[in-house]
This record gives sequence, C-alpha cells and structure tokens, in this order.
Amino acid sequence: MPLLRIDVIEGRSEAELKELLDAIHCAMLAAFKVPEHDRYQIVHEHPAAEMRIEDTGLGIPRTERVVMVQVTTRPRSRFEKQNFYELLCQELLRRCEVKASDVVVQLRRMPMKTGLSDTAEPSSSPENFDPIRQM
Repeated sequence: MPLLRIDVIEGRSEAELKELLDAIHCAMLAAFKVPEHDRYQIVHEHPAAEMRIEDTGLGIPRTERVVMVQVTTRPRSRFEKQNFYELLCQELLRRCEVKASDVVVQLRRMPMKTGLSDTAEPSSSPENFDPIRQM
C-alpha cells in the first residue's frame, strides 16, 4: 500500500489533476507491481510563493509545472526505485506535458516487522523506527 503525497503549484484544473494522478498511478503500477486498486494519493496545491524548489547547484531548470511526489512504501530495490522514476517522468511528459526537470521524487521506506506469518506488517513502534535509515 504505497501512500503518495503530491505537491503542486495551484492552478491546474480538476481534469489536469485527474490526469496527473492517473499518470503517477500508472507508473507506480508498472514499477512496483501493486494491485490496480491499491491507490492512495493525496494532492496538495500551494500558492507559488509557498513552494521553493531549486536545483541545488545542478543546473536543473524548474518551472511552475513542478510536481513533487513523496512515496511512502515498503522497502524497494534500487531497480524498482529507478524504474519508478523513469516511468513517472515518461508518463508525466506524455500525459501532462511535465518535463523530467520538473519531477522531484522522495521515497520514504515504511518500517516493517515480520512475525510468524508470511506477511509483513507496518510497525509504528519506536524500536522499529530509525530516522537515519528512513532516508
């Protein structure tokens, strides 16, 4: 159950936001192989003055079309994370005209514990939370 928080500068129509969410979901389905209806997305729209997204000296040009995607999920392989980013950039360009330079992704690993069963369950207990390893 990945939880996706999407931050954008306000001004997109409802139809544009729907297409944005659909594009992000499509990339997540392909990269993380989650069930189609495993969809938890929250959009936050901000006035331009409330979002300051700079390139940290890398020469990446950002525009008012910037999309920040924060994904909270179980541990993922390097391949899955890279694949998600690549597919996300492709989908957002194709469907929403958002360039890769305007896509910012943060993956947050959800702490997991395993019991005697074959399933892993999220754990919010303090002994399973390591803020350094979460990044």
